Amino acid sequence: MPRRKILFGEEARILVALLEYGKNDITSLVRITGFSRQAVTNNVNLLKAYGLVEDEYERYPPNRRFVYLTEKGKKIATLLKQVLEEIGEELPKAQTP
Repeated sequence: MPRRKILFGEEARILVALLEYGKNDITSLVRITGFSRQAVTNNVNLLKAYGLVEDEYERYPPNRRFVYLTEKGKKIATLLKQVLEEIGEELPKAQTP
């Protein structure tokens, strides 16, 4: 397991976005969070290593990578959402292209 601490950074906002919007592909998560594609991909990989998300790939073009919360991820994302709301942090909102 990675030794990096996660709490209120990009990882938290990706978890909350997946809680709010459900299973999404990487491109959609980029649009929802406003983070770069590389940032989303790196953070999804980290979250996967912690067992908070799973992914699956389409079997046909464009071969998108879809990401969704595990049960553990849903519990953590729910708590993070409550904490972010309590401290007044802005939650991810879908951004129009």
